[in-house]
Amino acid sequence: MGAKNILGIYTMNGSGKIASEGLEINNLKKGAYIFSLEKSGATFTWKINEQEVLQLNSNDLNKPLELNASTLVIDKLPGSSASFDVEWVKCYRKK
Repeated sequence: MGAKNILGIYTMNGSGKIASEGLEINNLKKGAYIFSLEKSGATFTWKINEQEVLQLNSNDLNKPLELNASTLVIDKLPGSSASFDVEWVKCYRKK
């Protein structure tokens, strides 16, 4: 299966099953990136270095939300490593 880097929305249904909708971003080279997420009503827009890469609508999430930046390693492959560094986070409300 290998490593996957995904931007998107994860939800859990009533029976506890997790569903995801988003975009795999496995082609990123090593280096620094600026990831942005803008929420306007039920619309979520993701950008990488100011370039829009994904837009999703979710009426179920049209409410106040919390930020979560995380990494998850399911099965470590021999000789592989995983890291996730966050230098800073900025959160604001547009006027």
